[in-house]
Amino acid sequence: MSLRKRTIIIFTAMSLLYTGALMGFMFYLSTTALSLWEKEEIEQGLIIGVNNAPDQVQQATAQRAIRIYRQLKGLKNLYEWQIIGFSVLIGIAFFIVSVVVISLVLFRITRPLNEIARTMLESKDEYQPLKISRPAGEIARVIDAYNNMIDQLEKSRERLKQTERVAAWRDAARIMAHEVRNPLSAMRLSIERLLKHYQNKNKDFPQLFDKNSNMILADIESLEKLIKEFSEFARLPEPKLKSGNINDLIDTVTRDYEHFAANVKIEKLLDKDIPELFIDAELMRRVFHNLYKNAFEVLKDRKGIITVQTRRHNDNIIIEFKDNGPGVDPEFADKIFNAYFTTKAQGSGLGLAIVKKIINDHAGDIELKSQPGKGASLIMHLPISNKIIDRGAIHGENINH
Repeated sequence: MSLRKRTIIIFTAMSLLYTGALMGFMFYLSTTALSLWEKEEIEQGLIIGVNNAPDQVQQATAQRAIRIYRQLKGLKNLYEWQIIGFSVLIGIAFFIVSVVVISLVLFRITRPLNEIARTMLESKDEYQPLKISRPAGEIARVIDAYNNMIDQLEKSRERLKQTERVAAWRDAARIMAHEVRNPLSAMRLSIERLLKHYQNKNKDFPQLFDKNSNMILADIESLEKLIKEFSEFARLPEPKLKSGNINDLIDTVTRDYEHFAANVKIEKLLDKDIPELFIDAELMRRVFHNLYKNAFEVLKDRKGIITVQTRRHNDNIIIEFKDNGPGVDPEFADKIFNAYFTTKAQGSGLGLAIVKKIINDHAGDIELKSQPGKGASLIMHLPISNKIIDRGAIHGENINH
């Protein structure tokens, strides 16, 4: 229960107590006054006044007073009910005025607090925390402290982003240097070997030339592939969102891999009732291509099954890519989405990092579930709600309906 509701209940109960006390006090005064009419001494005094009147005029006046007294005494019960009704009306009026005054005071106090709570809830899914307009009164100090905290958080966030960018590029440069150094070293050795045999006029030079030139071309191709993947990851565009059917995209990409390898079978379990999502179709195709390539690389030396499933869970669409390969070593489970991390002899370690980046840019998330020796599942959660549209608006993206 909110502070405002609790306070209203407490003050309403107090108003009821005060109203009851006021009504009781008024009723007590009224009944006390009426009880005076029941005293026998009054009527006896009037009778004595009639008997002792010195003349007929005073005697007639005293008799008239006795008649009026007896009439008023007969109306006592009627007056009692009127007094009760009047007391109730006064009590109700007092109660209503009390509740109205309390509500106005509480509204003035709690409105800024509710504004803080509402703003914080609205800021939960946003990139930019929202500030609150400064009201008058004591609560203004709380608002000033909150807005100052937002300013400090924004500065800290910018510093953290800058630090993360620098750290990410340092890691990228270190890994790129390592990946480039290996083929360059091999190319240098091949060229030095060719020069040596050429200078010595070795009879086997033509054969050595063919062999080493093929090795050099293979190393160049490896470098080109590495640079291409690095460039794709570094220049991933912001999603251009429009309504699309995720099942249709999966069907389209799956056709490219249905006969990719004879030892691997693909099973599709697609829920036909899932709604359309706001997605970038080209980026999502890249996600599915990368997931299929990853699964086929895992299953290249064994007979395997790749299962692709879609389903709805609450306000999310679940997309699951599952294979029956060797699974992921628990030691590496929390690293497989890191850029440039790979356990393969040949690989840039960017495939799953690209997948995670694209899914995150669609306001979704991806997780790994794996059992060593039994396979692994990559499970993506994409929201059905309009949060993704709001997020796109923050980035200035074009969303076509």
